[in-house]
Amino acid sequence: MKTIKIFMLAVCTALFAACSSDDEEYNSLQTTVGFQNETIVIKENTGIYNVPIIIEGYRNGDVSLVVEAEGTGANPAKEGVNFRITDKTLSLLAVNDTTNNAVLNVELETIDDAEINDSRELTLTITTATGATIKTKQTVVTLRDNDAAFYEKFFGKWTLIAKDKDDARVEKTITISGPTDESNPDYDKYLWVSAPGLFNVGVSLNCEWPMEYVFDKETKSGSLSFLCNTNYIATYGDAYQWVWLTDDGTSLTDDPVTAPWQLGEGDSMPTTIKWDESQTLYLYQPGAGYWDLLYDISITKQ
Repeated sequence: MKTIKIFMLAVCTALFAACSSDDEEYNSLQTTVGFQNETIVIKENTGIYNVPIIIEGYRNGDVSLVVEAEGTGANPAKEGVNFRITDKTLSLLAVNDTTNNAVLNVELETIDDAEINDSRELTLTITTATGATIKTKQTVVTLRDNDAAFYEKFFGKWTLIAKDKDDARVEKTITISGPTDESNPDYDKYLWVSAPGLFNVGVSLNCEWPMEYVFDKETKSGSLSFLCNTNYIATYGDAYQWVWLTDDGTSLTDDPVTAPWQLGEGDSMPTTIKWDESQTLYLYQPGAGYWDLLYDISITKQ
């Protein structure tokens, strides 16, 4: 019996020593942790987004954090429906202590949907910090709805079909793109079209041009417009430059050539957009007249 008691005492002493050792591994220097930004705005189709937490101050041990997420605001985001958090317990080990500033990221995954809705909101809160004191406890994350504008959903490969000056069928793959930075003044206003080898005027012309984008959230409808005589759509060497022009039935004009589009059932994107058959685009070289034309124009998403 005496031997058993001695053994149990030894085990307890060892466990106590181990716990004390673990406690001593945490940082004891003056270190702070806090979200880098008090507010963040991201698109609901972003996917993985790293929300940075800044750790300031040299450390002599580990730092561990626990983060919680809660839907807030007028339209609260729901965890598991609108977003996920990969890991809510974050640790910075002492072995990684090489500077007085470090970053831990909360991996936030947005969950996209096809609904037109107001932007959703959630708040991330550092609820526990071991080995550091909390400086900026919360950040408010706004998940901006990307379906209300549908701008970026036009990005990608499309097939352009039209007829040329000889009434021959033209079928080319084009790529539509645009800025993704919402601070860019062209965002949600202009798309860019790239059409390699669209025309052959003795040489193959690689064409690029802006297209005006309009969408009305209330009517769930919009338009795409070729802009005429505003930008060069193609160049060849230093001597040749071309623009779009159109006509009003009697003379050439620089009026935009516009096609309407409408969201389908369930707010689905249109797969084909068609311009009026009577609208003609001229490949026009200033000072030299037109070289080719397109009419009966449509584009279909690939």
